[in-house]
Amino acid sequence: MPLSSLTLRVGVPLTLTRSVSEERFKDREGNVLFLARFFILFGLIWLLVRTEKPFLCSGIYTGAHVLFSFLLEVPFTVMLFHGMIALALSSLYFWLLSRIQMGHAIWWVVLCGGIVIGMV
Repeated sequence: MPLSSLTLRVGVPLTLTRSVSEERFKDREGNVLFLARFFILFGLIWLLVRTEKPFLCSGIYTGAHVLFSFLLEVPFTVMLFHGMIALALSSLYFWLLSRIQMGHAIWWVVLCGGIVIGMV
């Protein structure tokens, strides 16, 4: 008799679900990943301002993206596809930030837009 079909004596069906601790662990893992991506992105923006090398920053960002995908056990083909997209978009993002003069309103719009997109 499978465990999922057991009923208690009062007639309430017994359902097997994930434990609360597993759900909290998944939430905590997602929060840690979000914070790590946030700090990496801000660190790379700082590096870009100092070195003005957008492709160095996009390479590091893509490497971190692939590393996180590897740690989350994403299939290789999906990881490769997402890595190529991350490289293209981050190259465009960091290139735009390096070409627009820092402090202009457009620079802040690009900066904020990239941070929002990068966190999703």
